[in-house]
Amino acid sequence: MKLIAPILLVCFTASGQVGPSSNSTQPLQIVISPSVLQVKVGLPARVVVRISNTSNYVINLGAEHFVHGGIDARFQYYCSDETQRSVKRSYPIMGSLGDRTMIVLKPGEAHTEKIDVSSACDLATPGTYEVQLSRDLTNLQSNPIVSNKVTVSLTP
Repeated sequence: MKLIAPILLVCFTASGQVGPSSNSTQPLQIVISPSVLQVKVGLPARVVVRISNTSNYVINLGAEHFVHGGIDARFQYYCSDETQRSVKRSYPIMGSLGDRTMIVLKPGEAHTEKIDVSSACDLATPGTYEVQLSRDLTNLQSNPIVSNKVTVSLTP
């Protein structure tokens, strides 16, 4: 009996996971939400990303790094369709667009930005997609910071 419970737990965790698992002891929290509830196929599907400093020290997030298509290259993108099939799209990370503003968060402060996930995820077919982001913080030597999952609905 003791051997069956751990095996079932591992199978359930692996089958339901889109991206990496979250860790509640992280110094930052990433919360995403869709900017609109439904998007027409072919139009940008943006999510609002809010990064909050949950630590008791100042965190330098570095400069914003937007690449062609309006995605932030500091994030990893995890996207799946209704069948849990990955729909991640490759994108170039050459050069950047924007003013390269440095982002420094004091304890309790937050930074909000909009990201076009349709440039990182193949959302060319109408349907419901699940999106999650993560970000490494090499200067803090922590595990990746993982966002919540959101649903993005695309209509014809």
